[in-house]
Amino acid sequence: IVLPGSFKSALIPWLAGIPIRTGFVGEQRWGLLNDIRKLDKQALPLNVQRYVALAREKNCERDIGLLHPRLIVEDQSKEKAIQKFGIDQDNRILGLCPGAEFGPAKRWPARYFAQTANAMLEQNWQVCIFGSEKDAIIASQINEICKG
Repeated sequence: IVLPGSFKSALIPWLAGIPIRTGFVGEQRWGLLNDIRKLDKQALPLNVQRYVALAREKNCERDIGLLHPRLIVEDQSKEKAIQKFGIDQDNRILGLCPGAEFGPAKRWPARYFAQTANAMLEQNWQVCIFGSEKDAIIASQINEICKG
């Protein structure tokens, strides 16, 4: 299944000799894809619906039942995190994930995250910043801009 609609995204599986290359029409992909689908953006407004539609048989019905993700956390892990990070269970928590896999061009500026955090802090929310080591710089910038 070729998810991006670009020529290059269809060229790579074609060059690799992948026998069935399914994707939506786009950017001169005729010949590169051999299971071409026409995208109906009104019927499939969400990307997840589009991806599920590509995984199904070509002419199956349009009603795409989606499974909604669920997060299951063991009580022991939850208690450990509460203790480690000093989380107050009586207040709401805003979780910010400011990282951007493809660099700062695809990411909100730190001041926007900080403005959002400050607005919630004023309403007595807790704010937690999540990320990897690559996100430490922007996390520090957000903390510096925030009121505390």
